[in-house]
This record gives sequence, C-alpha cells and structure tokens, in this order.
Amino acid sequence: MYILALDTTSSQGGVVLLKDNEVLEANSWQAFSNHSAALAFNTHQILEKFKLKVNDLDAIGVCTGPGSYTGIRVVLSFVKGLAALSSIPIVRLSSLDLLAYQNRDLSPLAVCLDARNAEVYAKFFEKNFQLTQKDIQESCLSFKDFFVALESKISLSEVFWLGSGAIANAYFLREQGVQENKILPLEKSQLDILSLAQLSFECYQQKLFLGSVLELQGNYLRDFRVRDKGNTSP
Repeated sequence: MYILALDTTSSQGGVVLLKDNEVLEANSWQAFSNHSAALAFNTHQILEKFKLKVNDLDAIGVCTGPGSYTGIRVVLSFVKGLAALSSIPIVRLSSLDLLAYQNRDLSPLAVCLDARNAEVYAKFFEKNFQLTQKDIQESCLSFKDFFVALESKISLSEVFWLGSGAIANAYFLREQGVQENKILPLEKSQLDILSLAQLSFECYQQKLFLGSVLELQGNYLRDFRVRDKGNTSP
C-alpha cells in the first residue's frame, strides 16, 4: 500500500511517501512566497526514485487548511492535476485535526488558529484525539465567543490552549485564570508532514475523510468570515 502525503498550507511544505505505514521518503522545504515549484519537484523526484506512477498510489493525503490562502490553493491545484485522470481516493484533513493529532497526549484541548479581525478558526477536543470525535465542529468566531461556548461544557482550568489564536489571546486567557503552562508554545502548533502521512494512513484504513479529487475543497479562513457576515460577494 502506497500513500503520498502533501502539505503547503504554511511556510513549510512537505511531501512524504509511505509504504504500509513505513516512511520511504520525506522531503520538506521552506517557501515564504510560492510553494508550486518545490511541491512539483519533490513529488516527482520521490515518485521517480521508487519507480512509481500516480496510479500505483492507493491514496493521497492532503491538508486542506485552514492556513495560507495561497498555500492551500497551491496544494489543492497540484493534487487535482496529479489525480485528475485517476480514481485515487483523497484523504482530506483539516489543520485543526492534524494539530490535535500531533498533540494527542494532551486533553482536553482547544485548537485555535488566528483568523484575524479578532476571530479564530477553532475546534475543541474534550478527550484525547479520536478520528471520529465530534465534540464541537470547526467554526470561525470571535475568541471570546469560543471561550464562552466552552465554559458551559467543561472546567476551563483543565483545558490546554494550542495555536496562533491562543497565543494572540494569551493575555485574555491569563485574565480568566488560565495557567501559563496551559497555553502551549507556538512551536507546538507547527504542522508536521510526517504526522500528516501517519494520520492519512490511519484514515485510509478506517475509510474516514475519503473522497474523490472532484470533492477536494480548501478551508479558507476568508470564506468563513464572509459567510458569517452574510456577505456572498467574492
């Protein structure tokens, strides 16, 4: 079983090839402007090294955001082009689920990514990360609204706060009595391409978050803000 995992939703991009849950090759790079060339080069290099064609892959795992608007478009366009003429299933994973997976030893966990305009893209994991967990759906809202929504659900003194949105609102959290050790450092919220590959493998095995390339869509923060304000203009 071969699975290719791809991510360009942040400043760090990466490609990983798995065979039966074993890492055959993992390449990563920093690209602060455009991931396109590095993504294409590293993907084709890996496939050529192992003498694989796209149709030899059992699945492609991709992080769909939220994250860099341009980065999301790059990886989605690339995957659509790569798999356009095949029936390869696509494992579509959210940045929030991936961050929770990377920090699955911590619970309860509130993952918050800064969406600007005093908003966060957030999801709450009451227990250690589980693929089928649906405690609170992903949503884009003000950080204070997210905080209030959790107050009725759990003792907030127990919650770990993760992500750029939590860091941006650290002063507010301290004012509410959240201990410093519950606000996780920013390096904990860096997406890890190896974790994306591992989670893609687990999802493929359990037939979760699978879809065709035609169903592939990005989680664009701007889209959520526009919808929340009732504005349908582009």
